[in-house]
Amino acid sequence: RGIYEGVKVHDIALARSCFESVAADLVAQHALGTLVLACTEIPLVVEQKDIAVTILNPTELQCRAAFE
Repeated sequence: RGIYEGVKVHDIALARSCFESVAADLVAQHALGTLVLACTEIPLVVEQKDIAVTILNPTELQCRAAFE
């Protein structure tokens, strides 16, 4: 829902709400310390300040590695 009804139609508030809710559920259910945002759309609306655990953006990490 966050991708197709949110990001892809530019409803950023809906997308952010969906992703933050899923993130909070995953952290609570699985005692996670890190979340990988393994979809190119998710990092467009999710920011570290909005998530209680460390988030990793694979696209950003790959780009940084390419320039090292």
